[in-house]
Amino acid sequence: MKYLVVAFCLALIAIVIAANLGLAPTWFWFVGLVPWGDKLGHFGLMGAFSFVVNLALRARRTRAPWLRVGRIRPLVGTLIVLAVVALEELSQVFLRYRSASLEDLACDVLGIVVFGWLAAWVWRVRERLSPPRPTLECVSDVSVASCVGDGRRCLGAR
Repeated sequence: MKYLVVAFCLALIAIVIAANLGLAPTWFWFVGLVPWGDKLGHFGLMGAFSFVVNLALRARRTRAPWLRVGRIRPLVGTLIVLAVVALEELSQVFLRYRSASLEDLACDVLGIVVFGWLAAWVWRVRERLSPPRPTLECVSDVSVASCVGDGRRCLGAR
């Protein structure tokens, strides 16, 4: 999964460089053929980025209390992607061939959040369907019978 994240990052960097150099119209001519194609592209591309980053990080949630939204602990990958995308969108103010847009940023954020949630759901389903992993919880003076009795496989149990 980490290789997929690296490949996706390289592809995004290539897209950003092409757009910054004014090559986007030649690369993305098909976007104009679809109604709201640019906004759908932002939603899908940044959402896919969020999806692969969150899966690579195993849908890990933040533990920082100041980052919580009510009782919701955001995904670490989602926060990373949000920061990178916000900086990239903000940098467009200073570039000749780009124009910063709140609509683009809103589509980016929506895609990042939706696909982040989807990655968390996929990870939960994967965890439920995968066989139990050995744990070290039963290494102390607990017998094998008590480890097996509560449905877990344990390493180092006597």
